[in-house]
Amino acid sequence: MALDDAYATAAQYRAGTDLDDSSQDVEILEYLKAVTRVLERKLGQVFNTTAAAVAHAVEAHGGTRLWLPRPMSTVTGLVVKVDTNGDFTYNLTLAITTDFFTGPSDALAALLTPEELPATFLDINPNSANILGWPDRDRSVQVTAKWGWPAIPVAIQKGVIAITKQVRDATTQPFTLTLESLETQIQMSPGASAVLKELTKQYSKGVVSF
Repeated sequence: MALDDAYATAAQYRAGTDLDDSSQDVEILEYLKAVTRVLERKLGQVFNTTAAAVAHAVEAHGGTRLWLPRPMSTVTGLVVKVDTNGDFTYNLTLAITTDFFTGPSDALAALLTPEELPATFLDINPNSANILGWPDRDRSVQVTAKWGWPAIPVAIQKGVIAITKQVRDATTQPFTLTLESLETQIQMSPGASAVLKELTKQYSKGVVSF
Protein backbone atom coordinates (compact mmCIF):
# COMPACT_ATOMS: atom_id res chain seq x y z
CA MET A 1 0.00 0.00 0.00
CA ALA A 2 1.13 3.56 -0.70
CA LEU A 3 1.99 5.80 2.24
CA ASP A 4 -1.13 7.92 1.73
CA ASP A 5 -3.55 4.98 1.42
CA ALA A 6 -6.22 4.38 4.03
CA TYR A 7 -5.76 1.43 6.37
CA ALA A 8 -9.00 -0.08 5.07
CA THR A 9 -10.78 -0.02 1.72
CA ALA A 10 -14.38 0.95 1.07
CA ALA A 11 -15.12 -2.71 0.31
CA GLN A 12 -13.67 -3.76 3.68
CA TYR A 13 -15.73 -1.05 5.36
CA ARG A 14 -18.92 -2.36 3.74
CA ALA A 15 -18.05 -5.94 4.69
CA GLY A 16 -17.41 -4.91 8.28
CA THR A 17 -20.59 -2.86 8.63
CA ASP A 18 -23.03 -5.00 6.63
CA LEU A 19 -23.48 -2.24 4.07
CA ASP A 20 -24.40 -3.56 0.63
CA ASP A 21 -24.70 -0.27 -1.27
CA SER A 22 -21.44 0.70 -3.01
CA SER A 23 -22.77 4.05 -4.22
CA GLN A 24 -21.22 5.77 -1.18
CA ASP A 25 -17.74 4.29 -1.68
CA VAL A 26 -16.12 7.58 -2.71
CA GLU A 27 -17.35 9.35 0.43
CA ILE A 28 -16.50 6.37 2.61
CA LEU A 29 -12.95 6.24 1.27
CA GLU A 30 -12.49 9.94 2.06
CA TYR A 31 -13.52 9.24 5.65
CA LEU A 32 -11.25 6.19 5.86
CA LYS A 33 -8.26 8.20 4.64
CA ALA A 34 -8.99 11.05 7.04
CA VAL A 35 -9.38 8.66 9.99
CA THR A 36 -6.13 6.98 8.96
CA ARG A 37 -4.29 10.31 9.08
CA VAL A 38 -5.77 11.11 12.50
CA LEU A 39 -4.61 7.72 13.79
CA GLU A 40 -1.10 8.31 12.47
CA ARG A 41 -0.96 11.66 14.22
CA LYS A 42 -2.34 10.27 17.48
CA LEU A 43 -0.30 7.06 17.50
CA GLY A 44 2.93 8.59 16.26
CA GLN A 45 3.67 6.02 13.59
CA VAL A 46 2.82 5.06 10.02
CA PHE A 47 1.81 1.48 9.26
CA ASN A 48 1.94 1.64 5.46
CA THR A 49 5.28 0.72 3.90
CA THR A 50 7.43 2.95 1.71
CA ALA A 51 7.36 1.76 -1.91
CA ALA A 52 11.16 1.75 -2.11
CA ALA A 53 14.05 1.73 0.35
CA VAL A 54 14.67 5.19 1.80
CA ALA A 55 17.90 6.34 3.47
CA HIS A 56 17.76 7.74 7.01
CA ALA A 57 20.70 9.31 8.84
CA VAL A 58 20.44 7.97 12.38
CA GLU A 59 21.73 9.41 15.63
CA ALA A 60 23.69 6.69 17.40
CA HIS A 61 24.46 6.79 21.12
CA GLY A 62 27.20 4.21 21.40
CA GLY A 63 26.68 0.76 22.81
CA THR A 64 25.59 -2.27 20.84
CA ARG A 65 21.95 -1.35 20.13
CA LEU A 66 20.79 1.17 17.52
CA TRP A 67 17.15 2.24 17.71
CA LEU A 68 15.65 2.83 14.29
CA PRO A 69 13.87 6.12 13.51
CA ARG A 70 10.82 4.23 12.21
CA PRO A 71 9.66 0.61 12.19
CA MET A 72 11.26 -1.41 9.37
CA SER A 73 9.04 -3.72 7.33
CA THR A 74 11.58 -6.04 5.69
CA VAL A 75 15.30 -6.76 5.39
CA THR A 76 14.96 -6.68 1.60
CA GLY A 77 16.88 -3.64 0.41
CA LEU A 78 18.41 -3.05 3.85
CA VAL A 79 21.79 -1.28 3.75
CA VAL A 80 23.59 -0.10 6.89
CA LYS A 81 26.59 2.20 6.64
CA VAL A 82 28.70 3.78 9.38
CA ASP A 83 30.73 6.97 9.51
CA THR A 84 33.76 5.76 11.46
CA ASN A 85 35.79 8.97 11.06
CA GLY A 86 33.28 11.65 12.04
CA ASP A 87 33.49 13.33 8.62
CA PHE A 88 29.90 12.52 7.56
CA THR A 89 31.17 10.02 5.00
CA TYR A 90 29.70 6.57 5.45
CA ASN A 91 32.83 4.58 4.78
CA LEU A 92 31.93 1.24 6.41
CA THR A 93 29.13 -0.96 5.09
CA LEU A 94 27.90 -3.61 7.50
CA ALA A 95 26.41 -7.01 6.65
CA ILE A 96 23.30 -8.38 8.32
CA THR A 97 24.01 -11.36 10.61
CA THR A 98 27.77 -11.02 10.08
CA ASP A 99 27.89 -7.59 11.74
CA PHE A 100 24.42 -7.00 13.19
CA PHE A 101 21.02 -8.53 13.86
CA THR A 102 17.57 -7.00 13.50
CA GLY A 103 15.37 -6.94 16.57
CA PRO A 104 13.29 -7.85 18.39
CA SER A 105 14.05 -11.47 17.67
CA ASP A 106 10.44 -12.24 16.78
CA ALA A 107 10.16 -9.31 14.35
CA LEU A 108 9.79 -9.97 10.62
CA ALA A 109 8.82 -13.56 11.44
CA ALA A 110 5.13 -14.18 10.85
CA LEU A 111 5.28 -17.73 12.23
CA LEU A 112 6.40 -16.52 15.67
CA THR A 113 3.64 -14.01 16.38
CA PRO A 114 -0.08 -13.74 15.53
CA GLU A 115 0.79 -10.96 13.08
CA GLU A 116 4.18 -10.07 11.67
CA LEU A 117 5.91 -7.31 13.63
CA PRO A 118 8.38 -4.76 12.25
CA ALA A 119 12.02 -4.49 13.28
CA THR A 120 12.70 -1.53 15.58
CA PHE A 121 16.41 -1.80 16.40
CA LEU A 122 19.74 -3.23 15.22
CA ASP A 123 22.08 -5.08 17.57
CA ILE A 124 25.80 -5.49 16.90
CA ASN A 125 26.93 -9.08 16.49
CA PRO A 126 29.52 -9.55 19.26
CA ASN A 127 31.53 -11.72 16.86
CA SER A 128 31.77 -9.03 14.18
CA ALA A 129 35.30 -8.35 13.00
CA ASN A 130 34.26 -4.97 11.58
CA ILE A 131 32.58 -3.12 14.44
CA LEU A 132 32.47 -3.44 18.23
CA GLY A 133 29.72 -0.89 18.88
CA TRP A 134 27.79 1.95 17.31
CA PRO A 135 29.40 5.41 17.26
CA ASP A 136 28.26 8.04 19.74
CA ARG A 137 27.59 10.86 17.27
CA ASP A 138 24.69 12.46 15.48
CA ARG A 139 24.12 11.24 11.90
CA SER A 140 26.89 8.67 12.30
CA VAL A 141 24.87 5.78 10.85
CA GLN A 142 22.91 5.64 7.62
CA VAL A 143 20.14 3.05 7.37
CA THR A 144 18.49 2.48 4.00
CA ALA A 145 15.36 0.37 4.29
CA LYS A 146 11.69 -0.01 3.51
CA TRP A 147 9.98 1.66 6.46
CA GLY A 148 6.60 0.75 7.91
CA TRP A 149 4.93 -2.46 9.06
CA PRO A 150 5.04 -5.76 7.13
CA ALA A 151 1.23 -5.61 7.05
CA ILE A 152 -1.48 -3.39 8.52
CA PRO A 153 -2.34 -4.80 11.97
CA VAL A 154 -5.84 -6.25 12.07
CA ALA A 155 -6.71 -4.10 15.09
CA ILE A 156 -5.69 -0.96 13.20
CA GLN A 157 -7.75 -1.89 10.14
CA LYS A 158 -10.81 -2.72 12.24
CA GLY A 159 -10.26 0.40 14.33
CA VAL A 160 -10.29 2.64 11.27
CA ILE A 161 -13.53 1.02 10.12
CA ALA A 162 -15.13 1.29 13.56
CA ILE A 163 -14.20 4.94 14.04
CA THR A 164 -15.34 5.84 10.54
CA LYS A 165 -18.72 4.17 11.11
CA GLN A 166 -19.18 5.83 14.49
CA VAL A 167 -18.41 9.28 13.09
CA ARG A 168 -20.59 8.83 9.99
CA ASP A 169 -23.50 7.52 12.06
CA ALA A 170 -23.23 10.37 14.60
CA THR A 171 -22.88 13.16 12.05
CA THR A 172 -26.17 15.05 11.70
CA GLN A 173 -24.82 18.28 10.22
CA PRO A 174 -22.50 18.65 7.20
CA PHE A 175 -18.91 19.57 8.09
CA THR A 176 -15.68 20.14 6.19
CA LEU A 177 -13.60 16.98 6.44
CA THR A 178 -10.27 18.17 7.87
CA LEU A 179 -8.08 16.50 10.47
CA GLU A 180 -9.09 19.12 13.04
CA SER A 181 -12.82 18.80 12.40
CA LEU A 182 -12.59 15.02 12.33
CA GLU A 183 -10.74 14.94 15.65
CA THR A 184 -13.57 17.02 17.11
CA GLN A 185 -16.15 14.60 15.74
CA ILE A 186 -14.24 11.65 17.20
CA GLN A 187 -14.06 13.32 20.61
CA MET A 188 -17.82 13.93 20.49
CA SER A 189 -18.51 10.25 19.74
CA PRO A 190 -18.16 8.01 22.83
CA GLY A 191 -17.76 4.93 20.65
CA ALA A 192 -15.14 6.41 18.34
CA SER A 193 -13.14 7.98 21.17
CA ALA A 194 -13.15 4.64 23.04
CA VAL A 195 -11.72 2.84 20.00
CA LEU A 196 -9.05 5.52 19.55
CA LYS A 197 -8.12 5.31 23.24
CA GLU A 198 -7.68 1.53 23.03
CA LEU A 199 -5.54 1.75 19.88
CA THR A 200 -3.43 4.45 21.54
CA LYS A 201 -2.72 2.08 24.44
CA GLN A 202 -1.54 -0.64 22.08
CA TYR A 203 0.28 1.23 19.33
CA SER A 204 1.24 4.75 20.47
CA LYS A 205 4.87 5.65 19.73
CA GLY A 206 4.87 9.40 20.43
CA VAL A 207 5.89 11.45 17.42
CA VAL A 208 5.53 10.50 13.77
CA SER A 209 9.00 10.22 12.17
CA PHE A 210 9.38 10.72 8.43
